[in-house]
Amino acid sequence: MTRFHAVSLPLALTVGSLLTGCDATSPQACSSVLTAVPVVLVDGSGAPVTPAAVTSVLARTGETLLTAPEVQSPQGSYVILTDNAVNTLRRSGDTVDVTFSQGGIDLLTAEFAFDVPGGCHIRLTAGPDSLVVP
Repeated sequence: MTRFHAVSLPLALTVGSLLTGCDATSPQACSSVLTAVPVVLVDGSGAPVTPAAVTSVLARTGETLLTAPEVQSPQGSYVILTDNAVNTLRRSGDTVDVTFSQGGIDLLTAEFAFDVPGGCHIRLTAGPDSLVVP
């Protein structure tokens, strides 16, 4: 079972872009580091929303890219996409709709944009790093 550790969004994005082999012009292979993009869910008072389930869908095709069952996250941080989607996303970019739910009820859906520069790791190009659940 792979475990993801909550990291700040800038760190998650920087690690993938600084590793050797992640440049499209480089003859080296991609790094083995798995990039995972987290988003924090909070309620109106700023308290973490937990538990929550995550479903990420590629808007262009309707394909589900990530489904994470409802999990307890004390900090309210949930992974919305990983490098497992590298071969599905266009290098130039795609829109991903992410739905957060709790107890089978949708809490909210947010739109994010990702690209795959160099073809090795996903990169968040637009979207919030935290969301307030109404």
